[in-house]
Amino acid sequence: MTITDKDLKPIRGGSALSYKIIDGKSCAFPDKMKIEINETLTDDVDIIVINSGAQGITIENSEIEIVYKGGHTMSTITFLYNEAKYVTLRNCRLSFRSESQVNFNGVKNFGGVDTHLETPADALDIKGCRFDIRVCPSEYPYANKVCGIINTLANSVVMSDNYIYVQVSGSGPEQIAYGVINSGRFARIENNNIKANGSHNKGRKTEAAHTCGVYNTGLYMLFHGNNCVGEWGGKCVGLYCDAELCSITGNKILSTHTICGRSVIIGGQKNILTSNIITSTSRNAHIVEIKASRNIVTNNFIHCLITAISGCGIFMEGQIGRPVAECIIKDNQITEVKDYGIAMLYTKSNHVSGNIIKPQRVEGIFIPIFHLGRDFIEGDASEPRRHGDFNVRDYEYSITSLPDE
Repeated sequence: MTITDKDLKPIRGGSALSYKIIDGKSCAFPDKMKIEINETLTDDVDIIVINSGAQGITIENSEIEIVYKGGHTMSTITFLYNEAKYVTLRNCRLSFRSESQVNFNGVKNFGGVDTHLETPADALDIKGCRFDIRVCPSEYPYANKVCGIINTLANSVVMSDNYIYVQVSGSGPEQIAYGVINSGRFARIENNNIKANGSHNKGRKTEAAHTCGVYNTGLYMLFHGNNCVGEWGGKCVGLYCDAELCSITGNKILSTHTICGRSVIIGGQKNILTSNIITSTSRNAHIVEIKASRNIVTNNFIHCLITAISGCGIFMEGQIGRPVAECIIKDNQITEVKDYGIAMLYTKSNHVSGNIIKPQRVEGIFIPIFHLGRDFIEGDASEPRRHGDFNVRDYEYSITSLPDE
């Protein structure tokens, strides 16, 4: 089945376009679908819309190919827009290609209610699917965002055993690729291969698209057994968890081929980061960043895979009057990092013990634990230091592009 611009009909009072709206439980969905959009968009397009009345439907074993051939636009194309509970997407293949700037979402699940109770789009289940999404223009007049799966305030979603590859090209943070964005509670993200790619494989320029494998703001997320990568961009993040009470265990998380790499960022309180392999090939790596209090970081293997310009294994930074406090940093292997094993700025009452820290074997000063004397650090012989002693090159604002090789 081939669908073109002429098959798209106005919805939402004419503010968007759609090919098919599913209202009931019966859903005759083609095995193969090709969508060609040849005109430059001025409206958003939700190709398939599942309304709230279509609870419990299953879409499986479908191959979907979407090609956008119009000009640069600020409009958004979404393949599947869902507002129904208990929808299952199983063993499907989605491909999207564009050589012009356009925003794109593979699946957008919209609950729309910030509550621990029920929302209209709860319990979406995406299993065994492949997303291959590439938006690669050669010029960048607009900001644009490209995402594999975005879950907005719907609870209890499950994403398991999927391959999600999202690529965008750009000249800075205005162009960004996300594998998954989640703001719903109780999400379970397990056993996926997730890659967000910024098209800059040399990793020497700040003037390239940014990437983030998974960005989470939803409470109580379980994140387990994933290969999660941010790669080939001006700034690349593997996992950014800006929520509370999440469990991040047994993953391999990486930021690679980037001038500014942050493999894991913890921005919320009371999370557990344990038993992960967390690596980086960034020339300026903070392999783990902790920006909030009462987090537990234990039994991780934290490793830099490249001779870096600057870098920290674990970088903890609060704010004046709002220190990062009462974290447990214990029994991690932190190896081949450049300047600091653990750096602690504007922190207090954190417990640090049992970590094995080894530097890169290059010239320069290496400090295993940089601290200001307000934390509990077991077995550390280094004297407390002043904030001004911290090497300015380890701040993100100091990172600049390198000349081409």
